[in-house]
Amino acid sequence: MPPNVLTKGHYYTVNDSKRAFYGSGQKDDYLAYMDKGIKSTKMLDYLEYTGNEEKSSGVFTAEGILTTSGKKLLREKLRNTDSIIWDIIISFEEKYGDKNMYSTEQAQELLKKVLPRFFREAGFNPDNITWYAGLHTNTDNQHIHLSFFENEPMRYNPQTKEYRYRWKGNIKKETFDLLKMDIEKHFL
Repeated sequence: MPPNVLTKGHYYTVNDSKRAFYGSGQKDDYLAYMDKGIKSTKMLDYLEYTGNEEKSSGVFTAEGILTTSGKKLLREKLRNTDSIIWDIIISFEEKYGDKNMYSTEQAQELLKKVLPRFFREAGFNPDNITWYAGLHTNTDNQHIHLSFFENEPMRYNPQTKEYRYRWKGNIKKETFDLLKMDIEKHFL
């Protein structure tokens, strides 16, 4: 029997070759991909993907669906941050997802509940994180694309006497296992 929830995570540093896509440094970016879908140019536009009603119900944050101006502000933050940008896919087994994850409101409530603990367990201050996500229903299994980054550098470097962003993006498997467990508990 397959697990009810799967997660897969990646991260992109300032010098990563895929940073332009995930950091909104190109026209067709991850935010558009989340909002609308894959464009005919074969370039992934993540923010636009999530707003395509056939693919997604829109990019959302803890506050709700992002407006056009909200997306513009988020893109500016993404372009200007020196933080690592994380991308996580939370995928639901088909029947489990059909039963539990069928609306953006459900996805938003789920993430609002489980992300603070996930961020703390991963070594972040939840109050210093910008996150955004999109629920995608265009495949056999519903899945959430989640992306986040730190707002301010929080690690003190005694040599330079300055604060810096995390320079390693790995998140432990145990932290993802806890996230999956918290998601399942949410639906009990």
